[in-house]
Amino acid sequence: MVTLIKNVISGIKAILVGMSVTLKNNFRKPVTIQYGYAPRWGKKETRPVAPRYRGRFELIREPETSELRCTGCGICAQACPGRCITVKGESRKVTSYQLDLEKCLFCGLCVEACPFEALGMMQETQPLQFTSREALHLTMETLEQPAGTDMPGVLPSTVGGDLRPGKKPFQPKTKKTEDGAAGQTA
Repeated sequence: MVTLIKNVISGIKAILVGMSVTLKNNFRKPVTIQYGYAPRWGKKETRPVAPRYRGRFELIREPETSELRCTGCGICAQACPGRCITVKGESRKVTSYQLDLEKCLFCGLCVEACPFEALGMMQETQPLQFTSREALHLTMETLEQPAGTDMPGVLPSTVGGDLRPGKKPFQPKTKKTEDGAAGQTA
């Protein structure tokens, strides 16, 4: 009987110690950073990005002349393990640059291999929500867009909605035709 009472007292003591830890942490300031746009709180919190973060690709221009640094040499395409880069150039000028994000590993070897520092990866943390597979094939025009601008074929972060499990993904609105059938997307 004495051991039973000792066991009950030690169990109650253990529960009280555990509850005291819980109560202490209840009054602390939360450390969670809400990623991106949190509509419930009406503010956007961003976590600082590591200096070597590999984000969206960009073709870099010369600051003085605003000409592309890329000469079309194709060293980035040779360095790419996924073979997702296609470069065509004439007389030290690039004529066509295509990057297939379906094959890309985001390893950054193409950026490191470029002798002219013409290809870079932005520090942008905005998740890309593509509207079609064709939008995954980036061309010179899409790679030249500066950070913070919306790419064609990519939904802006505020339109994409909540993509957590159990939530409905973004559905484009369709205009109804005169006969009542769904027509083109808005």
